[in-house]
Amino acid sequence: MTDLLTLRQARTKLLDALAAAQREELPRSERSLAEQQRRRLHNALQVGATMMTWCSGGCWVGEG
Repeated sequence: MTDLLTLRQARTKLLDALAAAQREELPRSERSLAEQQRRRLHNALQVGATMMTWCSGGCWVGEG
């Protein structure tokens, strides 16, 4: 499994590239694949953070 730091770095680079593409007025259709990848990275980071919380705390956040 890829570590969270690597995923965050990839997300940051992708967000920078998407911002540049938007500034250059690249059509949304041209950015769609990058947007899909951004959503995948976002979801992977959420799952990874949840797993870390569960593993370090012994229970899911909000349980109790």
